[in-house]
Amino acid sequence: MTTTHGGSLSTNAPTPTQAAPVETTTDDDGFDLLHKDTVYHLLQNERRRLALRYLREIEPETDLGEMAVQVAAWENATTTEEVTSDMRQRVYIALYQSHLPKLAEEDVLEYDKNRKVIRRSEAAAQLDRYLTLDDRPDAATEPTEADSTAHVAVTAVGLLVLLASQVSAGFT
Repeated sequence: MTTTHGGSLSTNAPTPTQAAPVETTTDDDGFDLLHKDTVYHLLQNERRRLALRYLREIEPETDLGEMAVQVAAWENATTTEEVTSDMRQRVYIALYQSHLPKLAEEDVLEYDKNRKVIRRSEAAAQLDRYLTLDDRPDAATEPTEADSTAHVAVTAVGLLVLLASQVSAGFT
């Protein structure tokens, strides 16, 4: 309710401090789909992305200690054998206190904080397409076949433009 010069005005619109209700939709299997703002929020942090990648690529169910070592290795562009206890501890604490509970809150993973067991949920598949670009520090930088094809196509177009400009200059 908004008050104006001695009178009152009723409104159903959300105030700036209230969030508009978010409609939920489901996929063909009846699972709730994540709202795109939720997806962006969950994936804005590199540690959360790396934790999700770990569950997808390495182990769909793991304990926090193993995940922390691998995430620390990825973050520091090193091997798991080279991860120091300080590196591991920084990642472990952040995952334990913040990142894993946030992902569990959105049902992207199941997280037993007491047993420190993490399990990928079916909802995590909704995020997989956003994790396909490998942004880890140790990711391979070799060009892919698609990169090579794009390079050839751009080069060919450039040569055609050059040839067309030369032919055009010859006619003037």
